[in-house]
Amino acid sequence: GWLHNVAQGAKCQRVADQEICDLAIQAASAVGIDYCGVDIIRDQHGKLWVLEVNSIPAWRGLQSVCDENIAQILVDDLLSKYNDL
Repeated sequence: GWLHNVAQGAKCQRVADQEICDLAIQAASAVGIDYCGVDIIRDQHGKLWVLEVNSIPAWRGLQSVCDENIAQILVDDLLSKYNDL
């Protein structure tokens, strides 16, 4: 079989495909969530499909493919929203 979960040993890849990035943002907006993981696949015809939107995504995979400090970005965003209240 194939691994499909970071907790089970799957590997994450950084995606530079703007179409995939845009779809992930649209999926997050559709469910009204600021921070999430979006599972997307491309079928044999090239069509993109959103499999799920995770409100509590795995950190290990995300941070492994990002140069940015994800935790710090989230804290800064949260504090910014709190200060705007």
